[in-house]
Amino acid sequence: MKPAPHIERAGRSVAERVAELMIRLDSLLDGPQAAAHLVACGTAAVPALRRFLVEGRPRGVFQPRLWAVQALGGLGADDVLLEYLRAPIGSSDPVVRFAEQTVRSAAAKILAKSRLPGVSETLLDIARDERLPGALDAVADRAPEAATPILIAALEDDFARDVAQAALYRLGAAARDALIDSSLDRGTGTEPATRRRRAALDLLLHVDLDADAWQRLECLLDEEDAQLVCAVSLLGVERSPDPGRIARRLLGLLPNIGWDWLGTVEDMVVHCAERSEHDLRLLLPVPAEGEHRAGVLMVWQRICRRIEEVAERR
Repeated sequence: MKPAPHIERAGRSVAERVAELMIRLDSLLDGPQAAAHLVACGTAAVPALRRFLVEGRPRGVFQPRLWAVQALGGLGADDVLLEYLRAPIGSSDPVVRFAEQTVRSAAAKILAKSRLPGVSETLLDIARDERLPGALDAVADRAPEAATPILIAALEDDFARDVAQAALYRLGAAARDALIDSSLDRGTGTEPATRRRRAALDLLLHVDLDADAWQRLECLLDEEDAQLVCAVSLLGVERSPDPGRIARRLLGLLPNIGWDWLGTVEDMVVHCAERSEHDLRLLLPVPAEGEHRAGVLMVWQRICRRIEEVAERR
């Protein structure tokens, strides 16, 4: 009886073993185990893995190529991974290209700590042109100053936004001025640009801002986008010398504020009433019948009650 293909046979050369493992690497069932065994073969496995990755054709089923990248990473073959990343994706098929981006992202992530010359430049190019999560994450650590504008631009990309936000969060105060500039920049005025601006404001919540920074950001209270106004209000609720202005703007936008913001807006308006020198009850006219959704009207009533309590405590 023939042994099963996954059972090792004694007495074979390393080259024979590598050749068999490369066949198994292309199997969705045996691939992960084959990759581990290829790493155990040492540098003798690198040429075969290079041919498979660099010279092989991308495909919609990306897992075998991903396992090849992981094996090369385990073998310390950074030069092969760099060669792979510098080559264009050899397919115009959108499904194949999307799959290959997963492989390239993994290669970029492995190279994050590589000391090879030219790695940072290559990763910056890939992060800028392809916005691969692995590349965005890597450049934030390797070249934070050069990476900052790339990461901010990636905030417009639904697939890259979470990684870009996490990377900018790690940069902290070093990205503050760029985040302020981005929040003020309307760009194309499209929804992706608005999402970038919202994300920038969210990140500024975790950075120390001085009075000059708030002075620059205060103009965003006049924006039409309710989420932008809510986000900048969070930044200003403790910093603004005129909390009444924030309260007035939020109350005026109340019918347009999403459910996820209503509770926060209620707390902000009440906090502004506590900080304000003026009686904010004057800002609370009864809304016209049918003007507000039922839930919004309920929030408005709670705000009225809580501001009344603030006034009574004075």
